Parts: sequence; structure tokens; C-alpha cells
Amino acid sequence: MAPVNHIATTQSGIGMIEVLVSLVIVGAALLALVDVQTAALRAQKLAHFRLMHSHFSANLAERVRANMRGAHDGGYSLSGQVYPLPPSAVPSCIESGICSPQELAAADIHEWRNWLAYSLSGGWGDISGSVTRVLLSAYISRRRKDGVNRTPST
Repeated sequence: MAPVNHIATTQSGIGMIEVLVSLVIVGAALLALVDVQTAALRAQKLAHFRLMHSHFSANLAERVRANMRGAHDGGYSLSGQVYPLPPSAVPSCIESGICSPQELAAADIHEWRNWLAYSLSGGWGDISGSVTRVLLSAYISRRRKDGVNRTPST
């Protein structure tokens, strides 16, 4: 057998496996960043919905305070109201400017619910309580990752 010359070979540059491993790591990191960004956008949208609900509810609370006679007469009680109100149930006195306290309360509720429906992606709201303590609840429709709808209160 002839002697074999052992020549020391050194690798210069990067091998194909190292490049593939680094691409997998970078790809996984990018997917994680996309997921974090998606979660942040979802949270921002929910925060915006809550801000709009707060604004609309404060507006309705001011309307209730301004129409205390209608509130004392039960105009803001939703026990007898159907939701959503058909267009014919909206008081027509708003155009003339001469409304009874009951009609004004019905118009306030109708307008509040329209704001919720258009601004909160199909949101809706309920009113409960008495003249001294009014609870305004707004709901939005959210879709879970599995496609099932759920409706949390904001």
C-alpha cells in the first residue's frame, strides 16, 4: 500500500447547510413578528371600538340628563322596545323640532343605536337602570380564529 498524503484542507466560506439553517431561523422569526403585528392590530381595533362606545354612551347619558322628564316617564326604558327599530318607528317630530319627552327619548335611543351599528361593525346596545343610575351596554361582534362569532361586551 502506498502512503497517503494527508493534506490539511480548510474550508473557506459558508456551507450550504449553514445557509439553510439561517434561512429557517430568519423565516421563523419573521412569522413570529407577523403574528405579533396581527395581534397588535386586533387589540388596537378593539380599543378603538371601546373608545367609540365610551364616546357614544357619554353622548346618550348627556341626552338623558337633558331630557329628565322623558327619563322619569320611562322613555329610556327598553323593556317595550324592539331592536332594531323599524324606520317607521323613528319619531318624525325631529324634523319639526317639536317633540314630546317620550318621542325625544325614542329618537335619542334610535340615534345611539344607529351610531353603534355603523361605527362598531354591527354593534348594538342596551340601556337599563333608573333615572339616577343608567347602565349603557354596547356589544360588538368579533370573529375568533376558528371562525365562530362571539359577542363580548365593551
